[in-house]
Amino acid sequence: MSRTKETPNSSRSLSTTDPELLDADRQLEVEKEDQGKRAHNFVPASMFPKMLGGHFVVLMITFLAAPAWLFGTVYRMREHTHQLHVAVADFDGSSVGTALREATMALSGTMGYPTFDQLDVSEWTPESLAEAVFQGHYWGGMVASEGATDRYDTAIASSAGATAYNSSDAIYYVTMESNYYAIYSEDVLGAMSPAAAEAAALFSQNTVTATISNLSTSNPTLLAQVASVLSSPINPVQVELVPWFVQGTKVLLNTAGMVTPVLSQFFFLMGYHNIMEAVGFRRNWTRTRGLSYQFILSFVWPLFISLDLTVIFEVFKESYPTTGAQFFALWTVNWVMTMILFGIFDIVTCFVPLPLIPPFVLTLVFMHVACGMMPIAATNHFYRVSYFFPALHHWKTMITILTKGGVNNLHYTLPTLAGWLVVAKGMTYVSESERMRRAHAGEGPKH
Repeated sequence: MSRTKETPNSSRSLSTTDPELLDADRQLEVEKEDQGKRAHNFVPASMFPKMLGGHFVVLMITFLAAPAWLFGTVYRMREHTHQLHVAVADFDGSSVGTALREATMALSGTMGYPTFDQLDVSEWTPESLAEAVFQGHYWGGMVASEGATDRYDTAIASSAGATAYNSSDAIYYVTMESNYYAIYSEDVLGAMSPAAAEAAALFSQNTVTATISNLSTSNPTLLAQVASVLSSPINPVQVELVPWFVQGTKVLLNTAGMVTPVLSQFFFLMGYHNIMEAVGFRRNWTRTRGLSYQFILSFVWPLFISLDLTVIFEVFKESYPTTGAQFFALWTVNWVMTMILFGIFDIVTCFVPLPLIPPFVLTLVFMHVACGMMPIAATNHFYRVSYFFPALHHWKTMITILTKGGVNNLHYTLPTLAGWLVVAKGMTYVSESERMRRAHAGEGPKH
């Protein structure tokens, strides 16, 4: 039979009364207890009602203020429609042009109608007016075509003239629905179409009625031959400068498209910083290394997530044609916006207490949607504060890119985004410096 040979070391390891081991165990338990207390950051139970009450109040205020910001952009919208300007040009200079001018002057600035600016046609051409609408200087343009009344007079002079007459050549209105299309169909197009119809009605009342009266007595046969012209002398038509917004996904571009960059940066940074805290890299890194790593990440992650955002539009753009230059330009502006949001959330997740971060994110989401949904010109003057926010300039730059140069405000949108980008990088520097300090001092996150 074999025996188990005991050694001094083995007997020592099996002893449960060794004073040295007991001391080491006690020390280990104390250290674990201290670490647990620091990790959980326990507070007295008596603080629970106060903390819960504060959380209750913060959320009540957030869910009141954040939706109110968005709803306020469309509140009494018809009262602000007069702040939009539509150009009116009478290139006809006769009865058709007079009817258009009278109709638009009567409706100008009234409830639910934009202000119709009467242009001096000696300084304008149809092409320059269309360009002004394309560039966003006017929200639309209404035009009485040159020679419109002469063509009408020719049409009622003979049967051949009546056959050749085209009532769509008299009045047309130029539109740019891509310029905040969420309100365009109601506030702009919904005003120009009735104004054009009113002009046609005035022309029939003032001119066609006299024509019918004259021909009924002087030439009844001709009256029958030109009846088609007299029944519909003016048929206003719409000329859309950028017809790409027929696509169905347009309703998501200024809603989900404005929210996704915000959420992508928030979720990434919340997860990333928790992972970094768990593995403890910062405790072993120098401050320079930590800052370098964070700066590289602040460029690389937004670069790839902005590519996702751009590809989503490219995949679901339907029939709208885009060029490679447009794709990369859109990718670039999305990259800049996500880098700005990276810096904002980097500093927010560093210094703002955890219970206040979700209300901040919710408020930012509502503000982003508001910037993409409603133009400043059609809202209360209070919302001019939106010019300070990068979301407004991101949206305006996107529209300029997608419309191949339309509504061009790059002279102030790009500098504003550039300024915010510099501030965002400063935020990253401050927040990462603080995180490195806490790690070296053995402190946990301030949450």
